[in-house]
Amino acid sequence: MKRTFSMDETRPPNEFKRVVMRAFDLDPARREVFLLCDIQGFTIGEAAFLLDVNPDVVSMRLNQARRELNERFLD
Repeated sequence: MKRTFSMDETRPPNEFKRVVMRAFDLDPARREVFLLCDIQGFTIGEAAFLLDVNPDVVSMRLNQARRELNERFLD
């Protein structure tokens, strides 16, 4: 079974800080949607509106960011 990483209230605060710090190493476009959606809680539609891009673009960038962070934390 493949492990995945997700942010939720059950994670310790120090782990949350590590994720945010690692997010700054992401490509700027991926970092932007990751911080908006996974950290600040915006929906994909809201982030798309804020960034003036198609929601599919936000979804793709968010998935790429999550995948990259998963690889960094779990490998």
